[in-house]
Amino acid sequence: MNADIIALFAEHGPMTVSEAMTKGLGQICCTCNNYNARYHLNQLLNAGQLARRSARRQVRGSIGCYPRQANVVIYQVKPQ
Repeated sequence: MNADIIALFAEHGPMTVSEAMTKGLGQICCTCNNYNARYHLNQLLNAGQLARRSARRQVRGSIGCYPRQANVVIYQVKPQ
């Protein structure tokens, strides 16, 4: 499973957990929950195979609201 997660991030580049879930992370981890998927990403983070950083991104607002800027956590393959 870990190799599949690394391959997903290597193929698609840096992503948030939600973005990774839309690209197939849920099928790899056998979950549809971002919290459970984050557990697997944090295991790889602690093993030194993934890196994590925060960035500001535009996210959609509530119903009837304009998009807004928010801090998000981005996971990526750790450079060698």
